Amino acid sequence: MTFRARTLIIAAVLVAAAVLYSARLNRVPPFLSTDETAFALQAHAIVTTAHDENGRFLPLYFQVFENVWFHPALVYCLAPVLAVVRPMPCWRTIGSNAPHARDDPRLIYLSSGLPRIKDHWRLYLLSRGRRDLVKRTVLFTQQDLQLAFVKPGSLLLTGFDDPVERSFLKMEAVRVAAHVTEWDGSPSFTIFERTAWTGLYRFDGTYPVKVTVPCSPGGVHDACASLATTASCPSLETITVTNSLVLDSCGYLKQAAITDDGRYTGVVTNYGIAVKGMFATTGTFRLSGSGVSGGSHYDFTFLLTKRN
Repeated sequence: MTFRARTLIIAAVLVAAAVLYSARLNRVPPFLSTDETAFALQAHAIVTTAHDENGRFLPLYFQVFENVWFHPALVYCLAPVLAVVRPMPCWRTIGSNAPHARDDPRLIYLSSGLPRIKDHWRLYLLSRGRRDLVKRTVLFTQQDLQLAFVKPGSLLLTGFDDPVERSFLKMEAVRVAAHVTEWDGSPSFTIFERTAWTGLYRFDGTYPVKVTVPCSPGGVHDACASLATTASCPSLETITVTNSLVLDSCGYLKQAAITDDGRYTGVVTNYGIAVKGMFATTGTFRLSGSGVSGGSHYDFTFLLTKRN
């Protein structure tokens, strides 16, 4: 084989590899994995401060996780790239909806149920020189978020059609501000904005529950279905009311909102039987309902006690 032929073959292989590896780069990968995000954060720290995430000056090995160390090649090769390229274009929608000047007192709230959300958001902020917003970012769960203390205009990020988004859609205290979409237009996140609504959450708190379910089979061949049981359910069942939304630790009751005067109307999961009652700020009260499911008649009683 002549030198010219070898050169042409090598060039053809290089061109084919370049085409294969560069095709659809705007679509693959669809998101940054945990490892990719960790290396990107280390590389960003090196290119901006010459120290790693833990404050070590140009380390020979990088502590990526608590007990995990990696060789430096990936980080030092990625650092010059991040010096000129801004990662994570999918966050542009959030950036356009969150001007948040440096003296803006509002916080940004991220649902902690979103995979890798903390590191992804931190990388996005650091790549745009908004280190100030790292300290003003709050991770929340449905149980610990108190909207009464969230300033109007603050933004809250949830997953699209996840339990947090579905609960927010039932509240007057927040409204949908925007959706973050994937490359194909499918929604991935929902951005909510805190409204100026100032209603009182009188019934927020934790309620230990005792549940009873008498059942009468409808016929000879009908059988009563028992509630799903675990190590803590139903014996340690609790109902948490947060922002006037009822959350059942055992999942026996579907999410439902309480009216300003404490009126509750919900449905028993898997049975489709309505349960009603009035919440109280002190003492013990009941939610109850009866109906037919699977040919058998059930009488549900949830006895709640407000925990101080």
